[in-house]
Amino acid sequence: MGEELAKMGLQGIEATIRLGGHIEPRDAAKKVPGMVASLAKNGCKALIAACNVGSTGKGDLEYLKVLKAHGITKYCMDYFRYDLKKSLLPQLQDFTGQLAEIAAMNKELGIQAIYQIHAGAKYAGSPARDAAMMFEKIDLAYASAAFDLRHIRAGSGPSFEMSAALLKEHLGSVYVKDVQWTGPRSKKL
Repeated sequence: MGEELAKMGLQGIEATIRLGGHIEPRDAAKKVPGMVASLAKNGCKALIAACNVGSTGKGDLEYLKVLKAHGITKYCMDYFRYDLKKSLLPQLQDFTGQLAEIAAMNKELGIQAIYQIHAGAKYAGSPARDAAMMFEKIDLAYASAAFDLRHIRAGSGPSFEMSAALLKEHLGSVYVKDVQWTGPRSKKL
């Protein structure tokens, strides 16, 4: 992989170290060192890990220590998901608290979570105001929002500019993808 990336002139990757990813989380301690070494041999890095971290539990903490030990200091965390059969505002408050706990853990580790905004009714943060509320008191050095052009556009429609304004001070990254409203992807959220 490192050789192919170098041929394309890329500096690094978002490594999928998650369930069903390039490396399964249970194999991270064994396989991340080899992946990082292979990338480095070709002048590349694992800049971000896409993962399933969504709590401060012992398993997530140990997983993040593996990433940090091998130079991966940013990770795209798991999504918070609404139960649409229950009141949403209390759930949003719970997610905000969980995010604050994750940011505190990340501060101790010297690592940053990235919460990718994802379209769809069940995803907390899909409405930009929810994400802005979740991140209002979070230090961006330890947790930030990722502005995904396709998902923000799909989730906010004609209110895209308002969503961008709400999120701009909470952003740590931008994902650039297909944002067209036509074709089979336009119907999948």
